[in-house]
Amino acid sequence: MQNSLYSVQYDGKPYDEFKTLFDQWQDIEYLEDFFENNKKDLENGIYKHFSIEEAIERTTLEAAKFEQTIRKSAENSIYNPDEDNTLEHLIFKSLHKDILNNNYIESKAYGVKHKSWLRVYAIRLTENVYFVSGGGIKLTKAMTPDHLKKELKKLRTTTQYLKENFIVDEDDLGYLELGSYGEE
Repeated sequence: MQNSLYSVQYDGKPYDEFKTLFDQWQDIEYLEDFFENNKKDLENGIYKHFSIEEAIERTTLEAAKFEQTIRKSAENSIYNPDEDNTLEHLIFKSLHKDILNNNYIESKAYGVKHKSWLRVYAIRLTENVYFVSGGGIKLTKAMTPDHLKKELKKLRTTTQYLKENFIVDEDDLGYLELGSYGEE
């Protein structure tokens, strides 16, 4: 959604992070591998009592609604920015409690269900303009699992890149090449 929602596409990746994320959340094989590899967190984390099959079903159903909600809010951010169902008011919340200024706010979006484990991470450039760096399935209270640490690193790397290149609003975006900037 140009003019409100942008997304990083790293070198060597066929799609941007937003598309990749929602494709993964609809991919049964990907989800089965993910929940199998994170079975301990699924069973002992903050969302106890889910089998792998239940977790897959919950994720695919919620992801479809979540993507639709984000897209609709991005559209409203352009055409009805004063309403409550925009990216600013409905979707993204600051990742940190203390905000020093209104530029480059590291933000998170929760899935649509109560106690959702789906997360999308983005940088707020200006009101209702967000730059998605990635996302994940958060089964633990803290951001300590490796897959979530990687998402935090991508968020911080993207924030750093935007700052270093003086990108402060959607007019500065155009076509950006993050390439392998900050990637290992």
